[in-house]
Amino acid sequence: AYGSHLPEPDDMLCLRTRGPHGVIMRTTDKGSHWLYVPVPASLHSIAKATCNGATLCVAVGTGASGAAVLVSSSAGHVWRPVVTPHLNSLAAVSCPNATTCISAGAIGTSLALIRTQDTGSTWSALPAPSAAAAATTPAELSCPIATACFLAGSSSAGASILGTKDGGKTWAVAPVPPTATTGKSIDGSTLFAI
Repeated sequence: AYGSHLPEPDDMLCLRTRGPHGVIMRTTDKGSHWLYVPVPASLHSIAKATCNGATLCVAVGTGASGAAVLVSSSAGHVWRPVVTPHLNSLAAVSCPNATTCISAGAIGTSLALIRTQDTGSTWSALPAPSAAAAATTPAELSCPIATACFLAGSSSAGASILGTKDGGKTWAVAPVPPTATTGKSIDGSTLFAI
């Protein structure tokens, strides 16, 4: 399961990533009561979700024909599928503000990135990362501001960290400790590698 806090202190979304279509549940009383939120059938599994601002939430994963994105402009009450550039899957998403989100996934075995700048209505492909960066399998993405993002994941060499300072147009591979095997979590300033 994966959780995301909403703007109100008592609100939270919880997403189950296994099973047909995944499950989105929502609470408005700090978890005392949970409600199931209908998930469009176009989404087969949920990998990650995030909410930012008063209303925008984005969930990414896999659908019948590849990557799938769901967008909510009602803080997770109602979700709608949106069209994205063709990717095999999406594994991570971060929304640094109420209009911009970046998501990381795969085309074949290569890293691919997409971005929206209109609250999730339209998504476009970002330029393909360099060969070294393209070998990264994404696990977590954090964009503290619209121009700066950090991606944690893994490659054949072990843990991998990528960074961008131009909104995802170019990515650089950052050095990681040789004992780190998988980049698991990143929050914009801290990476936890195992």
